[in-house]
Amino acid sequence: MTPALEKLFARQRHGIRPGLEMENALLDRLGRPERRYPVVHVAGSNGKGSVCAMLAAMFQAVGLKTGLYTSPHLVAFNERFQTDGQPIGDTELYALMERVETVAADAARDAGQEATFFECATAIAFEWFAQSGVEIAVIEVGLGGRLDATN
Repeated sequence: MTPALEKLFARQRHGIRPGLEMENALLDRLGRPERRYPVVHVAGSNGKGSVCAMLAAMFQAVGLKTGLYTSPHLVAFNERFQTDGQPIGDTELYALMERVETVAADAARDAGQEATFFECATAIAFEWFAQSGVEIAVIEVGLGGRLDATN
């Protein structure tokens, strides 16, 4: 595991924290990338990953540049962030991880708490899709609806 991934995965010690305050702080500092493209937000108890994969495939089939954010990954962390069915490359991922770590440090100083692993991963996804110029993104909810970082 690279040092950048180790740093991000170390954020798992902050646990799961329902609420949107930290995610909003991260996205504000990134310039609100999630507002640059439409999003299909998939929630529910079962089948979210399958529904997301099918939706992404349908959007791609009609020619839309499509982002897909799912969790967890099966083999490599890169799998969580896909554009037109291709995972983000290591170079792009590591650059985004550094950028998000920087804004997370600023947000932590202001908020008095650290961003969680999932909050940072979600910020990476939104920023990656904006940089990639997706025309639509399919986003899988993490653990919890209205107060989930993906919301």
